[in-house]
Amino acid sequence: MSRQEHLIDFDPYPWCRQVISSPAWRPLTTRSTSTNRLFTETLWTDVTIRAHASFYKPPTAAPPTKTGGEVRLLVSLGAGLDGHPGYCHGGMLALIFDDTIHELVEMELKEAAVTATLNVSYRRPVATPAVVLCRVWSDKEPVGRKWVVRATIEDGFGGVFAECESLVVKRRKEGL
Repeated sequence: MSRQEHLIDFDPYPWCRQVISSPAWRPLTTRSTSTNRLFTETLWTDVTIRAHASFYKPPTAAPPTKTGGEVRLLVSLGAGLDGHPGYCHGGMLALIFDDTIHELVEMELKEAAVTATLNVSYRRPVATPAVVLCRVWSDKEPVGRKWVVRATIEDGFGGVFAECESLVVKRRKEGL
């Protein structure tokens, strides 16, 4: 079965269709590159990450301040990701956070950066199979090479499975 066929996993969920069809959310194609083969190849199977789609909403200017952009990832999780029977492994949620955070970093900073810290608070288990929403944003400006980013993994109705705060650090420029 083609990987693309699993995009139907999102069809039963109005909140997924809302993100997919909204002109405010721009589809991202960064997941189709080979920059993160763990997420886009190794774990992309019929029983693990069945489907995923990322979207970016650019920052909006609202005087006197500017709000940052946001990335949303729709992801269909299969039972092959279970830590305990019927529940997604917490480490998988951390991977989703880290990967999606770096999509926002690419869009906002336009520079390579690495994860310095990834602090995850688990609120409730994710029963599998499941379709979840990962939201990533920052309400702080970068300070020097450092940027604090926040994220949640939700059920699409505002129910939170896990929250994350991450510190990303821009790589040093060569020769400095």
